[in-house]
Amino acid sequence: MKVASHCWAMMVQARASIKRYDLRSCDSPPADTTILCQERPPQSPIQLSLSADSMTTRSGHLLVYGRHLAKYLYFVRHVLLAFLVLLLLGAVAIAYFEDLGFGDSIYFAFITGLTVGYGDIEPVTAMGRVVSIAIALVSLLFTGITVAVATRALAATAKDFEEQDQSSTPSS
Repeated sequence: MKVASHCWAMMVQARASIKRYDLRSCDSPPADTTILCQERPPQSPIQLSLSADSMTTRSGHLLVYGRHLAKYLYFVRHVLLAFLVLLLLGAVAIAYFEDLGFGDSIYFAFITGLTVGYGDIEPVTAMGRVVSIAIALVSLLFTGITVAVATRALAATAKDFEEQDQSSTPSS
């Protein structure tokens, strides 16, 4: 019997302990062995319980979540665009007040806005510091909106699947 190299076998012994057998080293597994094919060896017995059906369900959940996320991002698209414009205006102001090139000022605005803050470009003037604080505050709001949209989409996805489960469960 030829088995692909990524297939692993599980044998449950009488003591209810689980052992892994690499099928590359044996011609045929014992009769009471279950063969599971995966991309890589399993890390724990819990991961072995994942079947093709549950993976299909997981991808279905991901597709439904993506649909909800796109819907809620569409609702706030003008707000997100306004935040992006404010970030770019902040970059223009930094370029003016700090005498930086436009590329460096955009880099500074995004690094500040994403709260990375490498420290390689620092505002020196008082107006440059005020603008960098404004960029940070705008980015805080942007992050809050993004998290709220993602949370709302996740809640809508959970509600959809809960309703689907309730409608598919036969009532007594």
